[in-house]
Amino acid sequence: MFNSLNEYLLTKGFKRVAPWGEHKFVFLGEIECTFLKRDVKRLGVMIGFNALPMFEKPSLFLTERPAPLDRLCVHIESASKYHSTDIYPMCILDSEAIQIDPYQPAGTLEALLNIASDILKRSQEQIALEEFEMEFAGYFGPNTFGISKITNLESGLLKCFRIHSTSTLPAQFFLSDNHNKKQLNFWLKKLGLKDPSVSEPYATALIKLNSIDCLPSTPEFNHSSIAPYLNWLKTLGGSCYAQLRKQMTSSVFRRNIEKNNGSFLILLEVRGEYFGLLCSLKSDFAGRFINSGSRNFKALHNPLVSSVDRILFEDVGDEQGVKRNFLESNLIGKNIAVIGCGTLGGYVISSLFKAGAGCRGKLTFYDDDKFSIKNTSRHILGANYFGRNKASALETYLYEQGIDRKLDGKAESCPNINDLCDFDIVIDTTGDYAFSIKLNYEYLALQSDNKPLLYHIALFAGGESSRIFKMGNTGCYRCMDDKSFKRRFPDFKREEDKVAIKKRCGESYLPFPISASMRAAGLMLSVLLDELDTPKAQSMLFFEAYSKRVKDHKNQELVKQIDCPQCDFFRQ
Repeated sequence: MFNSLNEYLLTKGFKRVAPWGEHKFVFLGEIECTFLKRDVKRLGVMIGFNALPMFEKPSLFLTERPAPLDRLCVHIESASKYHSTDIYPMCILDSEAIQIDPYQPAGTLEALLNIASDILKRSQEQIALEEFEMEFAGYFGPNTFGISKITNLESGLLKCFRIHSTSTLPAQFFLSDNHNKKQLNFWLKKLGLKDPSVSEPYATALIKLNSIDCLPSTPEFNHSSIAPYLNWLKTLGGSCYAQLRKQMTSSVFRRNIEKNNGSFLILLEVRGEYFGLLCSLKSDFAGRFINSGSRNFKALHNPLVSSVDRILFEDVGDEQGVKRNFLESNLIGKNIAVIGCGTLGGYVISSLFKAGAGCRGKLTFYDDDKFSIKNTSRHILGANYFGRNKASALETYLYEQGIDRKLDGKAESCPNINDLCDFDIVIDTTGDYAFSIKLNYEYLALQSDNKPLLYHIALFAGGESSRIFKMGNTGCYRCMDDKSFKRRFPDFKREEDKVAIKKRCGESYLPFPISASMRAAGLMLSVLLDELDTPKAQSMLFFEAYSKRVKDHKNQELVKQIDCPQCDFFRQ
């Protein structure tokens, strides 16, 4: 494999050189750069492979950095961080990374060189906000103009970290107006931090911009002075500098600086994204500034700041995490009610939670039963919840899994369907035929223009299959059985297999494995997300079989049963 790489690179004008750093195979060459403002339109590059090039993507380096690449450029790191002063790593995003095919090196290496050319072209253009983020948040060391960002501030709780070269230490919690006090106290206790309501927040100056048109003109930002940052703000327009001066010289700002021993925070908001510096005034200057900030503001241009640390904002809310795993379809913003918090209900609710239920919407679940020791082996809850109501215990359990959710575990039986009209989705997980028939009747009788989507999910054949029924405008729940309550969609392929499915003597449950509930919950989530993308007006049945002896029907529209006693009653 190495021979084919070597031969191909030689045809491209590269030559093999000694190993460098962690790279065993290193090649030097040039690439076309017609956009460079110089006579020679080629640029020196280095490609480095580790000992197993078929498993790792290669690294790209510049061996020279002519104008305009000698300024701060996106995706081109400073050589000072590395052993050599004339090697400039080029940062390739994961979305651009090319994995070398050991049997077809020509095509993949050609693509790699094209990426290098594209990166260099982008470095000539005006710096956009997205490139600004990547430049400073990802690729520069702690001794440069270090800033980081957080998007949207959607959650109720933000965590701010001071960034040091050796460790990341919690610095402060920031609360937005809609924070959930119950969740906040849980997380503070878990992290070993005190309630921030009894401590003082940092004095914070916030500058708002619509765009960033330029980067700082010098890379010499460090922890000894805030002056380069202030000078850079001036280049963005006088109003930015004036905003900062007005906020920092206010009496409230100066009082907060005093309460935090000279520390303050500067935030820059650009189209809903936040960057920041955490600064500390030298003790001999802090008193002067606190007493007369307006007179001493200009002095901040001198080295009177003992430290300037970039800060990393971490959104402790769940919304961004949900969107990372459920890119297109998710349950954020949906109001969902689940009836039943038993074995199946617990896993269904947990799956909905993972998909975003409770984020900018509410997730409510009902159950009037208590969690007992016999539930442990197959319920999502554990022994520490013995004796508690299942719904309220599940609420506590879910708060431990995330933050910034609106959850309500109600220790009561389900109300009438009329009281659930403010929900978008209602899911019946009880598996209780009598209750489901009653719910079906109430739904058919509901005289509302805002009917929620109604789903019934249950395990069948002793846990060897699961079924989901979605109420639509064709058949109803009662239509799944004929007039004599015989199932229109039988559970088993053979009638004799039914004898194995019996309740144990004196028991009111069927012994089935935990995997059945987990798989059924997965099916419920899949059906729900698919329906969000392509909603169907018809009543639908969804099937999943877990055993060869169980009949696996195809998902299908439920056609109305002839003379269904419930459908016909309301259609007359």
